[in-house]
Amino acid sequence: MAMKRALTKAGALLALACFGLGLAAAEATAQTRQASVFAVANVKAAAEAENAVEAKKIAQGQAQSRAFRKLVSRIVDYRSQSHIPDLALNEIEALVSDMDVRGEGVSGTGYVATFGVSFSERAVLALLARYGVAAITDRGPEILIVPVYVEGGSARTADRNAWRTALTSLDLTHALVPAKVAPARSDITAAIANAYIASPAATLETLKTQYQTQQIMFALAETDGDGETISLKLIGLDSGGQFSVQRKVKAKDGGDGTALDVAADLAFDTVQERWKLAREASAPAAPAVASESYGGTASAPYDGNTAPTYGGSMETLQVTALYSGLKEWQTIRRQLQGLPGVQNWDLHSVNPRSAAIAFDFPGGAERLTAMAAGQGLVVENGPDGLVVKVH
Repeated sequence: MAMKRALTKAGALLALACFGLGLAAAEATAQTRQASVFAVANVKAAAEAENAVEAKKIAQGQAQSRAFRKLVSRIVDYRSQSHIPDLALNEIEALVSDMDVRGEGVSGTGYVATFGVSFSERAVLALLARYGVAAITDRGPEILIVPVYVEGGSARTADRNAWRTALTSLDLTHALVPAKVAPARSDITAAIANAYIASPAATLETLKTQYQTQQIMFALAETDGDGETISLKLIGLDSGGQFSVQRKVKAKDGGDGTALDVAADLAFDTVQERWKLAREASAPAAPAVASESYGGTASAPYDGNTAPTYGGSMETLQVTALYSGLKEWQTIRRQLQGLPGVQNWDLHSVNPRSAAIAFDFPGGAERLTAMAAGQGLVVENGPDGLVVKVH
């Protein structure tokens, strides 16, 4: 009898162990399965109406519309996004497959919540095809973001600092290049952070060793005296190689987000756009079109709307900008830096009538010539490399 009870107990323990192993395996499978790029998380919406039920309905519609815009921004090259018209809410609702709600706040006439919106992949792809737009859905390897926030000249090392919070509030898991945000570092002062930015190659090698990862971005955000402008400095290493970005960022007029929110979007979008450009650059070359100005054939000019694809790898270009005065120089600089794919911008010298610039660009001089033409710039061969001027 005692042996029978022992065997029964052993069988129960074995069954429990197998059940536990099954749960662990299921959890491991869920963790390794990538989140869908057709889901959008952390969408905030709020509304006021005659009653809370009506307010919730309005907020849900806002969340679906915002989520759809985020999805289009994620999987469509930004030059093609204008091809997709503003859709009526019922058209967007037809694309939605699921919604979840977190952090609800309800009053007699108001409703606020954070939504997650999942879209039907088949329905979205069919919609994009209707407007002649191709989706980019290939995923890149996950990148680790190492944030440093400097306020009033001092680094804020608490994990709940405003810069890290802005980054973690983004939808990091459903992106084409997923990301994680490292905890704040107590050993990195403002001076050390800027020294890291000044020596990107050495810094990135150090960080790769410290964090045991090959894909990493060091993101430094510094506030000015009034806190309304953020100096954003990024260095990183992703599947496309090393990159560096420096920008002054302000809150968007009429926007809900702070300057730090805008900076977080820019930092994250930098990695996403680099991945999309890499996918585009690996696509077949665009058809050539006749062009007398090039003495033969050339790629179609970039008009800011069309989305031609170009073959070719990243090339370092040496460019001399020629201009009649400060206004023309500012135009040339703004238009060049705004071209998708410009990386590692290096201004060697500036004179009253010319400036020497170097930067990396996918597709090289031919692609730059075509894309700059659509922005009112002329790119020609000069004695010391390329020459760019206002048309």
